[in-house]
Amino acid sequence: MRGLDNAITTIILTGAAVALAIGLSIWVFETSAAASRLSAIKVEPLGAAAGNGWVNLSLILINDYSTTARIVGVSIGSITCRFEEPIPVPSNADGIPMTINIRSNATVEAIAASGEYRGNCSGFPSPNYLRGDLITANGEEYPFTLS
Repeated sequence: MRGLDNAITTIILTGAAVALAIGLSIWVFETSAAASRLSAIKVEPLGAAAGNGWVNLSLILINDYSTTARIVGVSIGSITCRFEEPIPVPSNADGIPMTINIRSNATVEAIAASGEYRGNCSGFPSPNYLRGDLITANGEEYPFTLS
């Protein structure tokens, strides 16, 4: 009985190596994507007040990630606001207070440890003020729920 030809053996081994490389790269990319979401901003709401077209939020931010996060916006109800400058949340920050004031003239102001930030809003605050999201520069949204 004769063994496999060298060309056939080479083709089989090359195919197995390619399949292994593809499987390994998929695993690496999925693992890194999951890891980027495991360590992220936590939003702890302290309270809120709302009136005719305005909302005031008090939040505590925790950044477990090893790099500075940059907040570029906030959405609550049917209104979305974008800040003119990103608000930095330093790496490994534990308990950064932030106040966000959405005004009836479609403007927003955020006051954080790093300063004051302003921006503009679109939409109108809906009666459902209980759920919202902070939006980071890379497009990730971090939800919060008010009680």
